[in-house]
Amino acid sequence: MRFFCKCLRENFSSPLSYAAIVVFAVFCVFGLTVQLDDETTYSMFEIFLDKEIFKVVTSNSQCASYLMALKYGSSEWYAVGMSVLTAVPALYTYIKSLEKVQIFTLVRTNFSAYSVGIILSSFVTGFIITLSGTMLFFGAVYLIFPSLESFSDPMLLLIYSENAAQRFCVLTERVINHAIVGGLMPVFAITLYRYIRSDFLAATIPMMLMYVSTKILPNYREWLSSDAERSQNVFLSFLLMLFPSNLASLTTWLKSYNAPFWLAYIGLEALVFVNFLLFRKSVRRA
Repeated sequence: MRFFCKCLRENFSSPLSYAAIVVFAVFCVFGLTVQLDDETTYSMFEIFLDKEIFKVVTSNSQCASYLMALKYGSSEWYAVGMSVLTAVPALYTYIKSLEKVQIFTLVRTNFSAYSVGIILSSFVTGFIITLSGTMLFFGAVYLIFPSLESFSDPMLLLIYSENAAQRFCVLTERVINHAIVGGLMPVFAITLYRYIRSDFLAATIPMMLMYVSTKILPNYREWLSSDAERSQNVFLSFLLMLFPSNLASLTTWLKSYNAPFWLAYIGLEALVFVNFLLFRKSVRRA
């Protein structure tokens, strides 16, 4: 518990955490959407800048059920945001710990305490960032548009609150997933090094296992599918990811396979790798 509180305190001692709150508020602007019909969707950025669009959206009773809801595509941008925001406190705590050789003793004698401390502090910090950023965005909306009658309609606010609560639960689940990735992988890498004594393997194996669990295993049924064309496409896309043959093919793959999420994920993996090497250097100096 003491180590957890220490991690949490260090997370918020960095201005990066407060900057992340503002970043998440910006994600709210571009991520939250209102679906007017099957073909028309407005972002919150468009709605609150254009009063005519605002009147059209809020006067449409059918649209009320979609108000403040997130489309699947927009929620993927939230996943990218959560990848970055939860990685900030996890990596910051990790880098701060590099200055203290005692952390190596912690990993060796009490692996679970270190893991739980990093993961829980990252999750709690990410949750606070999410909540603060959301409140910052909607607080600003309320202050900017306090006189709009349609926005103060009790039924409209009730629908908005229900949708916001449902989506907030989804975001919370993603915060947990990304906090585990950002917090557990460095610990796993350090523990592996104790047994295999190889910087490269200790930093690479956790990444490969994470890739297998998130990308390969969920698609194994598609690869074994009786639909030969579908199976071939999935297999080729997998090979393309490992060995991109040319820039055009890579661009096509990035457009088709949720590029923002995976690019953010790869960036997180690279940061973990660099921080692990920094940790090894600090231990050698000691």
